[in-house]
Formats: sequence, structure tokens, C-alpha cells
Amino acid sequence: MKRYLVMLMMVFSLKMAANASPEFEDVQTSLQKVGITPYKVNVISTGPDAIVQAIKQHSDITEADVNRWTFSWVPFVGSTIRDVKINKVKKFLAVCTDFPLANITYTSTENLVSALTWQNISSNYKEICSALKNLQDQASYASRLLNQVQDSSNNDIPVYRILLGKFTNNIGANINRMTDICSGVKVRKKSKMEVLRKEQLQQLDYNAAWWKMNAVRWKLAKDMGAQTFRGVKWLAQTVNENPAPFFTAAAMWYVYNKMLGTGKPVAK
Repeated sequence: MKRYLVMLMMVFSLKMAANASPEFEDVQTSLQKVGITPYKVNVISTGPDAIVQAIKQHSDITEADVNRWTFSWVPFVGSTIRDVKINKVKKFLAVCTDFPLANITYTSTENLVSALTWQNISSNYKEICSALKNLQDQASYASRLLNQVQDSSNNDIPVYRILLGKFTNNIGANINRMTDICSGVKVRKKSKMEVLRKEQLQQLDYNAAWWKMNAVRWKLAKDMGAQTFRGVKWLAQTVNENPAPFFTAAAMWYVYNKMLGTGKPVAK
């Protein structure tokens, strides 16, 4: 209980300091000017990508988005495309505004994790590292989208660029803070992937050997069947052409069996 209270005090002090800082005030003022409403990231799933999936519920800028719209210079159509690009940037800024991994630079890993815990977000290192990577990628894509609409008449673009720069710096600083931890997570993930890959290769080798062995068995069975067929065919042809020797042999076997009594029933 004492430890929990200490953590709450630390997080509360951190948030108070952030709220009182000029930088935070600048961000809030800028958001009001451009009409961006902060988006609350709500993590409802579980797993190594749970935070990432929660982020993507509102913002999911990808490489495909950057390369998709290439007709922004066309009248009317171009205007709509520029609006779509700007809207994607605004959604990303809305996520960053109220998200601990993007709106504040932390002095320690403990403070970063505590801030996430305060907002009921997982403190699992693997999830945090994945979320930071996703935020970094989206920030880069958002910057490229702004570059594509820099000739737009939208007067809010300079403000978007300032906000994006601040959030990008915060994300980068928090990634640097988590470098050692995230590197360890990557190593463990790579080791698991290597083990899985080795198991898959072994399974492929086994499957290849199994098919090869059964191919040999099939060939042997096929050859034996062919030889048996040729033998039966030869026997039938020989009996048909010269049946006397076979009838003589059958009669001799009958007499031999009767004389030796091998065919007699066993007395009970």
C-alpha cells in the first residue's frame, strides 16, 4: 500500500509539473487554435501489440498513405486529397496530445511506466516498445504528409508542424530512454523466431524425407506389381499353349497328398 501511494504521489507530481510548464501551455494553446480535440487511448485488448491496436483505433498512418495520393495538384480532386492528408495528421496529433509516450519526455523508465499505469495502460515492456516504434513511424509519415501539402492555403499547417515536431522529439527521447529494454525485447523475440524457424525447417526436412521414402516404396510396389502381373500372364499363356505338364503335375501332387495323408483330417 505504501509503495502504491508513493507511486501515485510521483505520477501526480510529474503531471503537475508538466501541466505547469510553458511547453505544455503552448501545446494546449496551439490545439485550441487549430481545433484538435485530444483523443484518449483506451487499451481493451491484450498481447504484445495491445497498445498499438488501441492507437490505431484513431490514427494509423502508414507508408501506403504517403504514397497513395499522387494527384494533389489536380483541381477539386487535389483539394479533397489534401484535406484527407491533413485530417490524418490531425488524428495523429490528437492521439499524441493525451498519450504519455508522446506528450512528455521522461527522466527515467520508472516514471514512464508509472504514467502509463496511471492511465490504466499496460506497463508490459514489450507492449511499450511496440507502441513507441509505431508512434515513431506514424510521426515520420505525418511529417511527409505535411510536406506534400505545404503549398496548401490552410493556415493551420505551420501549427501542425510545430506540434508534430514537439511530439516527435518526445517520442524519440522516450525511445532513447527505453533503448536497452527494447533491445532486450528484440533479442528475445529474435531468439524465439530463430527457434521457431529451426523447428519449421526440421519439419520441412522430415516432410521431404517422408515423401521421398514413400516415393521409393511406391516404386518398389509398382515394380513388384508389374513383375507379378507378368508372371501370372506368362503362367496363363503357358498353360493355355501346353496344359499337359501342369495337369500331370497336379495329378502327381494329388496322389502324393493322398499317399502321405497330408490332406487327411486330424483325428480328434
